Amino acid sequence: MIGKYKIIALCISRIQETFSHDFILIFSEVVKRAGYRLFVYNACSDLENDESKNIGQKFTFDLIDYQVVDALVVYEDRIRNRMISDEIIATKKHAKACFSFWRN
Repeated sequence: MIGKYKIIALCISRIQETFSHDFILIFSEVVKRAGYRLFVYNACSDLENDESKNIGQKFTFDLIDYQVVDALVVYEDRIRNRMISDEIIATKKHAKACFSFWRN
């Protein structure tokens, strides 16, 4: 929480693509109407291939400050690396709530 606002951390990738961008715009409006604010943590690629290129990008999600985050949302269909998604979700013990989208 920051001031009077509860914070939702969204973990996603490829916000430069229309689908992710549109999702964030809609989700942000819904979150805002509910009295929350949205922090977006983005990786530039879907993290699916070439582990050597993913190493730096996956650390983006380590920047989440659980001192202020009230809920964690992981959009797994956009982060297509199960191991990285699982690592993010494993940190849920630090957040008050954790949600995951499109997990098979």
